[in-house]
Amino acid sequence: MYYNRTLSKGFADLFMDGGPLRWLIDYVRSNSDLDFQLRRNEQEEWASIYRGRTQILGIKPSSETGHLTLFADDAHKEVCSDLYGNKAVTSVTHVYQSCLDKIRDFRKEKGPKDFFYENKKEGYYQHMLARDYGILSNADSIFVIVDREAVPGYDSNEEKQSILGSLKERYNKLKGKVGQNCWAPGDELDLLALDKTGNILLIECKHHDKNNSQQIYQLPLQVGFYHELLSSRELEGKLQEGVLKLLSQKQELGLISRDWKVPALSGKIIPMINVSEPNYKSRAYDRLSEILNSCRKEKGQDFLKELRAYGYTEEGGLTPLTLPT
Repeated sequence: MYYNRTLSKGFADLFMDGGPLRWLIDYVRSNSDLDFQLRRNEQEEWASIYRGRTQILGIKPSSETGHLTLFADDAHKEVCSDLYGNKAVTSVTHVYQSCLDKIRDFRKEKGPKDFFYENKKEGYYQHMLARDYGILSNADSIFVIVDREAVPGYDSNEEKQSILGSLKERYNKLKGKVGQNCWAPGDELDLLALDKTGNILLIECKHHDKNNSQQIYQLPLQVGFYHELLSSRELEGKLQEGVLKLLSQKQELGLISRDWKVPALSGKIIPMINVSEPNYKSRAYDRLSEILNSCRKEKGQDFLKELRAYGYTEEGGLTPLTLPT
């Protein structure tokens, strides 16, 4: 088990200051509906441009020297087919901005049914939080978002099934005991961050939709699952090392403020929940606390003992969220 999301030097250099693909990072920074993330697994590496939670462009090294493979959803290829495929590095120039603009317009035309951004719900706020504390971060940011949709790597499918499968089985049993059978363990943590005191933060995001308060009060199960996975003995030390490497590379690329001073790591991995547009009059937070206490009865009082909770709004930004005791 490991955590490694950094790009190889040769590929990363394409996006550095003066590199032939630097314009893409500048393009993302200047458009609030876009975000830029680095990706890697056992087989390959790539960079992704997101609109909300939708990848509109992926870029990875090609098997052909001096070339790149540009990829995305088939619907985006239909909007601007010239953008995708095997391309010489030198050909991926500002001329492609018009293609990206067309795809962004296409996503806007899908309107409020576009769950991942246009309806201004969970995907929208997760995206804005990732930007505010990522590419728009500054020296005073209380934390920086190092990764989004974060996943650990596994040395084999057998290891993945052993660790992830066993954990999912335990949490499926737990959800039944606390009466939350609709929730299912996932595979990707929303946001992974580092704060100014050297704590790694595991952040799960939800939007307070009055029609689905259940998502709010199931958060203890969700963030507890990822906290247990990423704090596991098999990943001990490797997560911290991977976070520092990725943070360093993102600062070099300007995806995290170069003025943000990297602290010494505290050794703590802290769970955090973030609720966008929270309705403080809702009973969802009472239910959240009830489920948290039920989980503690089953798993022990140390379960999520350092849990942090925040609300997030467009007008007020990030503010502490006080949960009922």
